[in-house]
Amino acid sequence: AFQPCADVYIKLGGVQNYSKYRRELNLSSGIAKSEFVIGDTKFCRETFAPYNNPSILVHRIAADKPGMLSGTAELATKHKIAVIKNFDNVLGLDVSVAPNAVKFAVRASVNLVGQSAKMKFVDGKMEFSGADTIEIRITAATNVKSWKELSNENPAEKALQNLSVLKNIGYDNLKKSHTEAFGKLFNRVSI
Repeated sequence: AFQPCADVYIKLGGVQNYSKYRRELNLSSGIAKSEFVIGDTKFCRETFAPYNNPSILVHRIAADKPGMLSGTAELATKHKIAVIKNFDNVLGLDVSVAPNAVKFAVRASVNLVGQSAKMKFVDGKMEFSGADTIEIRITAATNVKSWKELSNENPAEKALQNLSVLKNIGYDNLKKSHTEAFGKLFNRVSI
């Protein structure tokens, strides 16, 4: 049976009075996108799982005016045995389904862009403000070896390894390589 891993909650401040909301799932690029306007600022969210590294999910929110992004980001789970482990710019959650059973770790690196961008941890959440862009790269790892066997590997270490693979690849390059690789498979035919 599959187990739910975790939820990632991103709450943006000041998004009550939005207009021109639009969303799409582009099957040619493999990117989910939504856009909306608040006042005279346009916001764009994009999400994709890089085709060349499907253990990562990339979520980016950008504003077309500087310093307009503020809010919180946090990880949560329904499992009872869970420990929040936030450090540096990484949200972390270590979970056990039951004692001596399936364990998994979720890690989400949060990167802010902007001259006045700031982040800090408060009550298990990451608060951010003054950002032009926020990018979150999410991964998870488990100690499951097969349907009947658990490994002694540390899921937290594996999750951090997953993140480190793409650490030095910028968003635009990551998106471009994903779109090219994804397109080779999914754009072979058209209707």
